[in-house]
This record gives sequence, structure tokens and C-alpha cells, in this order.
Amino acid sequence: MNQVATLSLPPHSFLTDAAVANVSAEGVCTFGDLKLDAAAAKCIADRNALVVKQPSDLPDAVASAVFIPVFVEQRITSLVMLTSRDQMPADSVVPEPVGVFEVWQPVGPYEEVALSGGYYGKMERFENVSSFVRFERGTGLPGQVWEKLTAVIHDDLGNHPGFLRAAGASADLLQTAVGIPVVDQDFISSVVLISSHRSPIFRGVEVWQAASDGFDLLGGAYAEFPDSMTLNRPVRIATDEGWPKLLSDAKAAVSSLDVGTIYPGRESGASETLPDSAIAIPRFDGQTLHSFIVLMF
Repeated sequence: MNQVATLSLPPHSFLTDAAVANVSAEGVCTFGDLKLDAAAAKCIADRNALVVKQPSDLPDAVASAVFIPVFVEQRITSLVMLTSRDQMPADSVVPEPVGVFEVWQPVGPYEEVALSGGYYGKMERFENVSSFVRFERGTGLPGQVWEKLTAVIHDDLGNHPGFLRAAGASADLLQTAVGIPVVDQDFISSVVLISSHRSPIFRGVEVWQAASDGFDLLGGAYAEFPDSMTLNRPVRIATDEGWPKLLSDAKAAVSSLDVGTIYPGRESGASETLPDSAIAIPRFDGQTLHSFIVLMF
């Protein structure tokens, strides 16, 4: 297993763990826990992303988990797993964890997506709104992911014109949302992660897409990063180094603790206040790396 160590997560993180595990040719994958392994097996069997929130299906102190499959030519090569905490540490100044895991997939005769699974913690208002919403292809974050078949970032949710549930998000202290495509030959679903600065799922996020001679930055969002460590378009990175090389070689999602890999296009070094671990989740078109999203913890 290629795993981001729990110790790399900040103490106020929404997550208890973030990990990547390869899937064997026989369709077997393990995260080292019987309940999580059972959920991973269901994700692989269903060939779709999965949110788990029943306490009986989760380890102690874990409130929920989301599993995101990566496909290469119709085979699931790896799973990304994020698990959320049921409560903040006793010495935390944050009263309770705030964050959202969602899976949206096509429904009905029209080109629409609806919520097929989600975890919202105590945010009942936002959960109720989400459960009744449908997004047409190309509208809202899940619909934009379907249209683009590429990860999408919405930052400053309370004021974002493309985030159609913004009022509920603002009220519930949610700041940044990312949509991640699950694509086999065709679109399967959009995974949405909605993060709060108070108890972040991720502290930085970037989306990169293949260009003629490298990978171009499509967008980024950063929580309390110094200006020297943020990127603004246009930025292009080489195909034969860093994340693009790791992903192309692995044909799977990958994690890294290497600062040079995590922060391409910067000259600054590591900092105690910045994320020192990250996971890159790719989308492949056949054997070719099409795009990827980097979650910095």
C-alpha cells in the first residue's frame, strides 16, 4: 500500500487517514482493516465511488469513509480512501469536525446527476438541500465534472456563482469544494469533497491537464499559503518529472511526502506550516494520462 501517514495530517484535519492502495489484477485491495477492506471490495465490485457512514461498517473513531476508484482501460488499478473523524481531539479549539463527502451519478432519462451517497456530519440543513437537488450536465459542480471529465475546483463557496448550494455552504462554514470524475469508458460519477478551513479535508488543491508538451495548471485553491507557494495560471510543468511521471509510471493514484513533487513550479522549500503530504488522483484516457488533481494535506 502506498499510504500518506496519519502523522502527516494536521491535528485539526477533518480526516483520520488518507491512503492509496493498488488493486491487483484479481481485483483485490487491502487497507489493513477488515471493515475498510470490505468497503473497498464493494467499491471494486460496484465499479463506482462509495461513501460509507454506517458505524457498524467502520472502525472505531471513524465517522465515514469515501473510496474513489481509478480506471485504466476498464480496469480499476487503485483506490483512494479518505476517512473522517467522529470528533475532534480533546485539546482542539475546533468544537466539531466540518466537512462533506458526496457521490453524484446520472439518473433518469435526462442528462442529470443526483446524490447517490453522502456524509454531512451534523450539517442537516445542507444534507437536506443536497438530497433533493439534481444537476444537469454542465451545471453545478457535479454537472461540470461530467461535462469536462476533469476535476473542478470551486473556492470561496459562499460567493461562488457556479456553486448552486452556496447559501447552505456559507451557513455551514464550508469554503472549498472539489469535484473528481470517476470515468471508465464513459462517465460513472462525480465525487465531491467539500472542505472547511476550520477542519480541512485538504489545505491545498490543484488540477493539472495534459497539454502539447507538458501539463497546464487549470486551477488551484490554498488555505493560508504564503504567496510564494501558490500558483496562478498560466503554469506548465514537464511530463517527465514530478506528478506526471509518477502517475504515468504507476498507472494509478499515488501519494508523496516529497516537497519537490508536492510543490511543482515553486522555488521555495519546505515549511512547518505547509502540507508535507499529498495524493494525486489521475484520470486516464486509455493508457494516456489526461489530467489529475492533487490534494495537499
